[in-house]
Amino acid sequence: MADIVTDISVNKNWQARKGYHNPFTFTFTNGGSAFNISGYTFSLQVRRFGSSTNLINLTQGSGLTNGGATGILSGQFTAASTSSMSANEYYWQLTVVQPDTFSYVLFNGTFILNDETYTGTLTSAVSVAVTLTGTDVNVSVSVNDNSMRVYQTTSTATLTPNVDSYDASEITAQSQTLVIANPTGTPSNFQGHVLRIADNGTARAISFGNAYVAYGSALPTTTTLGKTMYIPIIYNSTDSKWNVLPYQLEQ
Repeated sequence: MADIVTDISVNKNWQARKGYHNPFTFTFTNGGSAFNISGYTFSLQVRRFGSSTNLINLTQGSGLTNGGATGILSGQFTAASTSSMSANEYYWQLTVVQPDTFSYVLFNGTFILNDETYTGTLTSAVSVAVTLTGTDVNVSVSVNDNSMRVYQTTSTATLTPNVDSYDASEITAQSQTLVIANPTGTPSNFQGHVLRIADNGTARAISFGNAYVAYGSALPTTTTLGKTMYIPIIYNSTDSKWNVLPYQLEQ
């Protein structure tokens, strides 16, 4: 999904989805081994062309995670930050501060924000050579393809949806009583998550944490023997609750 090089005179594209986290990773290697990036400080900015005002500014600990010895710099936007921007083309850049405090642009290009999931030709992994404090380093860039991020497990006593890392949670063959615990993460208003639950041929009891509020029908209390169940939930920042819409069963 990204076509990225270090030559700042060349316009390169990053396709992203409005109202989505658009997670990404930069993997630094030297001679095929992980390159320790713990001595470097990274930041990523998105702004309008010709403007010095950042619409998005990710820093380490706030949108970016420096993996240190693993050589992996990972990050994601917030759904709220991309929701507040109109579908358009923007400028983006990844900057690095080296141990000698010298700062420069490592990558840059055009950040294309789409209203819908991008359906064009994707380049999801790009490898380029950069130099960090005199060391030639290869960087593999991987940008999420905007597909649903799904957490999946066969069966669990407690399902805790992680709404920062996943868009949906699936249980394929629940074999015990199920507790759907309050989600973890920092959701934005109207952020959605989908639960898909199937038992293993025996109906299983379901209970919910106190952050869930039923809308339209009561919360389900059990699976239906051999039937797949969809439970859509939407975050309401007004009361810090997850609104649970009427669940749907396989016919």
